[in-house]
Parts: sequence; C-alpha cells; structure tokens
Amino acid sequence: LDAHLSLLSQMFDKEAYSQLRTKEQLGYIVSAEVHARWGVTGLRVIVQSVRGPLDLHERVEAFLQSFETVLAEMPEDVFASHVESLINKKREPDMSLYARSSRIFYEVVSATFAWTRREEEVKHLEVVTKGDLLVLFQRFCAPDGESRRPVSVSVLGKEARAAHPVVVPSDSENFVSASWAEESDVAIIG
Repeated sequence: LDAHLSLLSQMFDKEAYSQLRTKEQLGYIVSAEVHARWGVTGLRVIVQSVRGPLDLHERVEAFLQSFETVLAEMPEDVFASHVESLINKKREPDMSLYARSSRIFYEVVSATFAWTRREEEVKHLEVVTKGDLLVLFQRFCAPDGESRRPVSVSVLGKEARAAHPVVVPSDSENFVSASWAEESDVAIIG
C-alpha cells in the first residue's frame, strides 16, 4: 500500500501543482505528499493561499474529482516514467546520516521494523498497474471513496480570521466538527 500511495502521490503532486497553482492560481504553495504518523498513512494536500478555507476545500475536492479521469486516461508511457522515477528514488542511498537515522527511527517508532522497506516497495512498484492505482484512488482518495477519511485544517492570521468564519463544507456528512481552537489561529474541520 505504501509503495502504491507514494506513486499516486508523485502523480497527484505534479497534477495538483499544474492545475491548482499554475492554471487556477489558487495559492502560493501547492503540494501533495504521503504523510505517515503513528501507523496512519495518508495523502496530504497543502495549499498556502489568501483565499478562504471553504473556497480552498471546494477547489481541492473538485480537483480530486477530476484527477480520477487524469489517472484513467494517462498514457502507458507516462505511467511507466512515473514508476521508473519512483523506483530510482527508492534505490538511492541515504544522502546523510540524518536521512538514514530518520528512516530507521520511523521503523522503530511505528513498530514495523521493516528494515528493507525500500527494497520491498521497489518489488511492488515493478509490478504495479494503472488499474491498481485507480482502485487505490477510488477507495481512499476520491471524494466518494468508501474508505476515505478526510481531515481539513486551516491556519489563518487574526485579520484573516474575521474575513473567513468557519463554515462547514457542503459535503458536511463527512465532517464531525468545525471550530476555532481557542487562543490560536487554527480552524479544524474534520
């Protein structure tokens, strides 16, 4: 799953930057990456923008909806180049002691102890198909994905807070709360 999610993230990041940053000019920073903490792995989308949280949420959701088509219609040679690129990254040795210790410490903290994780992920990547990624995307990432569990966090300065009150998105059946954290500039919608 981790190898497939990493590949999906690589493709998603490139498309998100192209669509949300370049074409829509949604924010100063747009990126997507795999985020793994405490045994939970997910796809994180980051947008730094002057726009309000609800607008950003809606644009990211619209992008997620359109990404499935991008992935399904991706030419096989482009798909293969993404796979090859990620395999090459996974085969690179750690470039610093910090990188190596971070990788090893992750295995200890998560209690997985998968010391050969990168090699195992390469094996999975060598046989992955576009269909495998479509299934992963449809189940976990698509707006109507059966196993999708979204969390949206917005950080605003105090002046922006007045201009952008917390509003629960229209697809609020997926959300359990929306509130401003006391004494901070963080809106948590999730």
